[in-house]
Amino acid sequence: MKSKYLIESILLVIVGLFFSYCSKMNDLHDQYLEEGEKIYVGQPDSAKVLPGVGRAMIHYWISDPKATKLMVYWNSGEDSVLVDIPGSPGTSAKQLLISDLEERMYYFQLVTMNSELKNRSIPMETSGHVYGPKFQKTLIERNLKYATFLTQDTVFTQWGSIPEYYMKSEIKYKNKAGNYVTKFITSGESSLLLEGFSGEFEFRTLYLPEEEAYDTLYSNFISVNRIDSKMDNSLITRWNPPGIPYFEHSSSYGIEKMWDDNVGTWYIQSGITLPHSFTFDLGEEVKLSRIKQWQRLTAGVVYRSQGVKKFEVWGSTTPDVSDDFSEWTVLGVYESIKPSRQDLGKESPEDLEYAAAGEDFMILNNTTPVRYIRYVVKDTWNGAVPVTIGELSFFSIND
Repeated sequence: MKSKYLIESILLVIVGLFFSYCSKMNDLHDQYLEEGEKIYVGQPDSAKVLPGVGRAMIHYWISDPKATKLMVYWNSGEDSVLVDIPGSPGTSAKQLLISDLEERMYYFQLVTMNSELKNRSIPMETSGHVYGPKFQKTLIERNLKYATFLTQDTVFTQWGSIPEYYMKSEIKYKNKAGNYVTKFITSGESSLLLEGFSGEFEFRTLYLPEEEAYDTLYSNFISVNRIDSKMDNSLITRWNPPGIPYFEHSSSYGIEKMWDDNVGTWYIQSGITLPHSFTFDLGEEVKLSRIKQWQRLTAGVVYRSQGVKKFEVWGSTTPDVSDDFSEWTVLGVYESIKPSRQDLGKESPEDLEYAAAGEDFMILNNTTPVRYIRYVVKDTWNGAVPVTIGELSFFSIND
C-alpha cells in the first residue's frame, strides 16, 4: 500500500511540474507577441577608409532600407559619431568625413540602426591610416637638375629622379603678358618647357601616399632665379700654361674639335698616361653652372673605348698658373654613367640614346668665377688610352 501511495505522489509532482513549465512558456510567448518580432537592421554591405591628412574619409555601401542611422566608433569605442544615412539604399557609396584625427592607424566600427536608434546591426570593422607632420617630414622632393634659356623667353627645365609617393610637380611662373602660368610635370616626363617666360619661377612636389588617398600632400614652393644659358663656343681658344702641354693625335683631331658644335668630330689625345690634364681658355670670366659632354658616338667606341669615364674640372681666373693643383680651384669631380649598367661591350638602346643626347655634369662650385679651365682625365671606359671627347658645351649663370 505504501508503494502505491508513493507512486501516486510522484506522478502528481510530475504532472504539476509539467503544467507549471507550460504556464511559463505561455507567459514568454505572450510577452513576445505583445512586444512584436524584433528585426535587426542589416550592417553595411562594405566599407573602406580613404586616408587623409589629419582626417579620414569613410566610404560605405548600404542596401537595407531599414538602416537610417549610422554610428561610427574608433579609439576602442571611446570616440564616436552618429549621422543620418543620406539618400536611399543602393549601389552608390555614402561618405562620412571624420576630422581632427592624430597621425596613426585607425580601426573604425560601423553600426547601423533604425530611426529610433534601435535594432542595431552587427558591427562592421574597417581600417586606414591618417597622415600628418611626421610622414610629411619623410617625403623627398623631386629635384630640378637645371633650368636653361633656349631663347630670351623660353626656358628648358630638366628634372631629376622620381621620389617615393610622387604624384607630379607644379611649376608657376609669370609670362611676358604679366599673367601667371601653372604647369605640371608627371612621373613619365623628365623635362618641361616654360614658354613666354619672364623673371623667375617656383615649383613644388605633390604626393599621393596611397592610390585612393583622400588628400594630396604638398611640399613648400621653391623659388628659382638662377637660370643658366649656353656660352658662345666661338670665344673658346686653346691655351696651356707651363707644365701642361698638348698631346694631340694629329691636327685633324685638335682640341678645337671639342667646341666646334659638331658631335661628329673629335678631340683625340694620344701618347699619354692617366691621369692626364689639358687646358683651354673660355674667353671670358663666368660662373659656370654645368657642362654638357658628348662621347665619340662611333659604333663600337661609345661606352667601350676612348671615352672619358671619370674626370675632374678645375678653374682659374688668371693665366698665371702651372701644373701645380694648389694654384687651381676645383669645380667638380665626375663620373659618366651608362644607364643600363651593363658590362663593358654591352649597351642598350637607352644607353645609346643617352649618349647621343649628351651628358650633363653640374658644377659644384658654381659661385666662383673662372676663365681658364683644367680638365683632368682620370679614367676611360676600358681603362686605356687614347682619350677622345666628342664635344663640350659650357653653361653659365648671369647674376
